[in-house]
Amino acid sequence: MPDTHVTPSTHLAPDADWTTSSHSGGGNACVQSVHLVHRVGIRDSKTTSGPALLVEPGAWCSFVSALQGGDLG
Repeated sequence: MPDTHVTPSTHLAPDADWTTSSHSGGGNACVQSVHLVHRVGIRDSKTTSGPALLVEPGAWCSFVSALQGGDLG
């Protein structure tokens, strides 16, 4: 099982370093990510000071590839 845990996003990186998904539809229901040294942080754009999920880069790449390939429905 991948090593994941939740941490406050404000402890990880400045707001300017977070990237908003290009598929968010322009509303405020967006997912943001930040690439760190050994993890990728993922957070909700509506709650930028809230928690972030940390995942291994390989897990994030697999997830993004599955989304792009239409494998997640």
